[in-house]
Amino acid sequence: MGASIECRVPFLDYRLVEGLASLPSGIIGDGNKRLLRQAIGNRLPVEVLRGRKWGFAVPWSTYLRSVPELKEFVRELPDVEPIRSGPLEPRSIRRAVDAFMAGSDRNAALIQELVMISVWHQCCILGRRGAHTLVP
Repeated sequence: MGASIECRVPFLDYRLVEGLASLPSGIIGDGNKRLLRQAIGNRLPVEVLRGRKWGFAVPWSTYLRSVPELKEFVRELPDVEPIRSGPLEPRSIRRAVDAFMAGSDRNAALIQELVMISVWHQCCILGRRGAHTLVP
């Protein structure tokens, strides 16, 4: 969690934070959570202690296909700015959107990026305060 805030409940205890802050950085700064693993060691299964780290994925494709507001926003992507006036071929975008809505994940990353760009454009360029509600 070197690049973000640690917010899991066991690590929010102020005594733990103060205690760790008082230790020399070499003890806790080796990047592999050695001190934490030693402290908890015998209370966790070996699989957990030696398990590889993985991120928490957001099921964007599911959300974009099933949440009514998001679904409508995706369907209208080819017609909203800046997608409409951008460098991408409108018919290709329409085909990608149609295939995505039909269940294909082939262009899921592109659809997700276009949604984010459209929302960013509404918020930051057009200055729409309610842009987070995804009204094109």
